[in-house]
Amino acid sequence: MEEVTINLPSGLELGRQSTTSNNTQTRRVWHSCCLQCDKDALVFICSYILLGSLLIFFAMGLWTSDSCETSNLYQSLMLLVLGVILPSPRMK
Repeated sequence: MEEVTINLPSGLELGRQSTTSNNTQTRRVWHSCCLQCDKDALVFICSYILLGSLLIFFAMGLWTSDSCETSNLYQSLMLLVLGVILPSPRMK
């Protein structure tokens, strides 16, 4: 059996590599009219701002609640949010 080798033009390989690296770079950066931001960092920051505001809302609900039933609701929701935050604070 004979070995068969295939030679591709070098320009074709370089074009593929630059296209894939360019697509990867544009997927990681979000462009706006006046701002360029890293996608992963923006999602990380926004999710923790949302979770922090929920914690503040539930803490205020616990502080101002009069009955045990309403404080139990706020306490369980606050512990749920803390359970989401504490085990996995990571950024991709």
